[in-house]
Amino acid sequence: MASLHRNAYAVFGEARIPLLAAAASTPGGERLSLIGAARFDHTDDFGGKATWQGGAQWRLTDTLSLSGGYGRSYAAPQLSQISGPQSNSFGPIGVVDPFRGNELANYSANSVLGPNYNLKPETGNSSTLTLAYLADPRRGLRASLTWYAINISNYIGTPSAQTLVDNPNIYPGAVTRAPATPQDQQQGFLGQITQINNIFYNFGDIHLAGFDADVSFAMDTPIGQLTPSVAIAQIYKWQSALAPGTPAIDGVSRATLFGVGWAPRWKGTVALAWAHGPLSANLAGRYTGRYLDYQDEIVNNNELGNSWIVDASARYEVGKALALTPAGWLTRMSPLPA
Repeated sequence: MASLHRNAYAVFGEARIPLLAAAASTPGGERLSLIGAARFDHTDDFGGKATWQGGAQWRLTDTLSLSGGYGRSYAAPQLSQISGPQSNSFGPIGVVDPFRGNELANYSANSVLGPNYNLKPETGNSSTLTLAYLADPRRGLRASLTWYAINISNYIGTPSAQTLVDNPNIYPGAVTRAPATPQDQQQGFLGQITQINNIFYNFGDIHLAGFDADVSFAMDTPIGQLTPSVAIAQIYKWQSALAPGTPAIDGVSRATLFGVGWAPRWKGTVALAWAHGPLSANLAGRYTGRYLDYQDEIVNNNELGNSWIVDASARYEVGKALALTPAGWLTRMSPLPA
């Protein structure tokens, strides 16, 4: 059993290489540049691993830019996933056993929870492409549209007990059975389950992709600066597999407690921000699109979502308020000569 201790370090470096300079009268830097970064991670339990990311940025005009990137990722398991004691409970396991004629296993067996001392690191890659418009850093129109794709292998997760029972070849050793009785042998059944290890596993692969879009417009008015904004997220792919070669499970707009996650197809925020001196306020509505209710126990057609949550906040900055008072101005004046 591994101990709850790890020696780890990481080394990171980044470089920006200009390829095409902007005209002398044009603000904002290079017209075309390459961006590269490298990282080296080392832990005493998994050794060292080098990853990298690279990209390019092309400023089509003074306000419009196009950028893209690709990178590799690596993540060692967390200490809580590979270290420390496992817990054991004894009671009904409540799974359907496909190797015993789909009988309900309502008898008692051991359930083990906790770390898996044989986990492997996660690896993956990501790609992005962004079109951005920026009129002025302080006011005016800001807008961007980003496409992204993320792929992760050896994903670390906790499968459901039913998943472990259904897939003994994918999760070897996860389910322990008693020897088959003569009656079991006559029926072609395996023995009853005696233990299920509900621990962390390298769950398989996950592939997700989507678009993020946002637009805002900051404008000065007699009552202060107003900034209306809209942000939209659209996820069109969230596919996961128990292991390479197994059918992918669609997690777009299908809620699940287990597996490798899910997401509504549409999410968004509409907001209005106001600022005037030390006072500021924000009103925002957050939208969640329709999605199917949790599918883990019973496959159903119940739809949730298509809902709004409204948030409101206000802020008063005392320091900024004091700085605007006559006393505040006096504290910044130089002392008179003696």
